Amino acid sequence: MQDIIPPRRSQVQRTRHARPASRVASREAVRPSARGVVNVGSRSSVKPASTHAATVQYQKVSPVGTSYRGLAPQAKKQLLTTALKKHGVASKKKSLVRVSRKRTAQKRKPQFALSAAIVMVLAITGYVSVDTWLTNRSVEQLAGGPAVAGVVSSTDAAVEGTDDAPISSEVFNAYTVAPNKPRYLRIDSLDVAARVLPMSVNNKGAIQAPVNVFDAGWYTGSATPGEVGAAFIDGHAAGQLREGLFGYLDTLQNGDEMTIEMGDGTTYRYRVVHMETVPREGLNMRTALLPHGNVLRGLNLMTCIGTYIPEQNTYDQRLIVYTEQIAVN
Repeated sequence: MQDIIPPRRSQVQRTRHARPASRVASREAVRPSARGVVNVGSRSSVKPASTHAATVQYQKVSPVGTSYRGLAPQAKKQLLTTALKKHGVASKKKSLVRVSRKRTAQKRKPQFALSAAIVMVLAITGYVSVDTWLTNRSVEQLAGGPAVAGVVSSTDAAVEGTDDAPISSEVFNAYTVAPNKPRYLRIDSLDVAARVLPMSVNNKGAIQAPVNVFDAGWYTGSATPGEVGAAFIDGHAAGQLREGLFGYLDTLQNGDEMTIEMGDGTTYRYRVVHMETVPREGLNMRTALLPHGNVLRGLNLMTCIGTYIPEQNTYDQRLIVYTEQIAVN
């Protein structure tokens, strides 16, 4: 392009303004131009009137006032270089060098920007891959069941709700979790006090339910109590031989309260704001995992209800209780 001077072309232009002193013979004429710039021409066909006249011309150019004739080649070169600097030719040469370097740098800027963009994309891709890998590993480890003494858990949907043994007070009180995880669920109006076990997904692709019918299960894919969003807890309405933890969950009413105690002793209190019963086949889990209406922080409870289906070992409906957080102690 015309606005970009290649390095080789700029070198030719610089040579036109300042030819090497070795190529300037003593017979070449050095004439001051009308603008005061020294022009080095080719061999002149008109000889000076006398040697003295030519010497006077050289003395006008020479800053030291010495005669050009009779000097050694190196001295002649130095004399001519000094003269060129005096008349501004050297400064023009440096200016051309700066322009050339500046334009070369401008040409490289898009390359640097492209390289930076590529590096950024690779970094983001790498982060997403690592984050996905870590998440999958966490789910796999959780799916194997929590490593908690006295807790029985399994990803096999067939064993969910098969343990009807009451939980002793010793086992209940000895249950511990991380400080920022839910430990106990209490609903005083229903005389409910239960351990809250971490749950993942079973082998049928559904959210796990506890093996023991008196435990509650907190789905770790939902919000943690106290966070923005809805913490999701499920439990059994009945076992094989007796009623389960949520056997009377359908008797709750709007305004009833419940609490979640965390591993560090922090207690979150919730109030019922909405309840609904939906067919099992038409259950929308996306809705069940979100706070109800304009609620910012909530706790959603779910259990089975309706008619029992023996061949499927479950009930034909699901009850969902939506609450909102009202206090923290």
